[in-house]
Amino acid sequence: MAEIGDRVVVAAAKGAPSKRGTVVAKTGSMLTVEWQDGHTSSFTPAPGSVWVEDADASTGAGQSS
Repeated sequence: MAEIGDRVVVAAAKGAPSKRGTVVAKTGSMLTVEWQDGHTSSFTPAPGSVWVEDADASTGAGQSS
């Protein structure tokens, strides 16, 4: 699961681009993410819908949350 400060990628609806942002708060399984465009959203992600970007993100590797 993502933690505060993690950069994440969230799968979008079919045909839409994925979203990237930074986790700024976490309450239980609810995440609050500040997106690259500056907007903030709070949501509880579905299993497999959020990936944590890590040092290997440039190679396409990541950790599913």
